[in-house]
Parts: sequence; C-alpha cells; structure tokens
Amino acid sequence: GMEDSDVAEFRYIVDTEDIVDVAAQGQVRVWPVPVRDRLNVAAGGKTIRRVTVAAPNGVVALTADKASRQMTVDVGSLPPGIYLVNVFLDDGNYSCKVVKK
Repeated sequence: GMEDSDVAEFRYIVDTEDIVDVAAQGQVRVWPVPVRDRLNVAAGGKTIRRVTVAAPNGVVALTADKASRQMTVDVGSLPPGIYLVNVFLDDGNYSCKVVKK
C-alpha cells in the first residue's frame, strides 16, 4: 500500500546522500524531516542503544530501547510541534530537532 512505497522512497532518498530533508550529525541520520508518523534513525553501522523523543520543555514523550543499527519510532500519536530527538550510542549521544507535522 501507500505506506510501503513511502518507506521505500525515504530509503532511496537517503541513499543519495544529497537531500536536505535528512537531519544528520556525524554518523547519525534521522529522517524524514518533517515527520508525520514513522521516524527513522540510523547510525552509520553503529549500534543504537536508545532513542528518545522529547518535547521542547524537556519532557520525554517517547523512548525506544532496542539495540539496533536502524530504528523506526512511531511518532504518529504526538501532537504537531518541534521535538528533540536524542540518539544514544556506545560512544556518545547525538541530538537533533525534528518537526512533527
């Protein structure tokens, strides 16, 4: 269905590595930006230990704990706004802001 093609498109876009709708910090990539329902996080082959999505006031709205090289976080239930995504790796933590539509 539509959802499958959306995911495939996002993966294809990310592979081209020259698109501005990917928030990247070092090896960590978060896409799509802005996000509607599923937020993808990848760490360039490193293992992600945890991903948190926090509201601007610092309150953590979602936490995903699963050691994986790529994670998908369902943010569809969150109200629209700006969120801080924190990605925890073995060698450090990365954060970026994402817009939730």
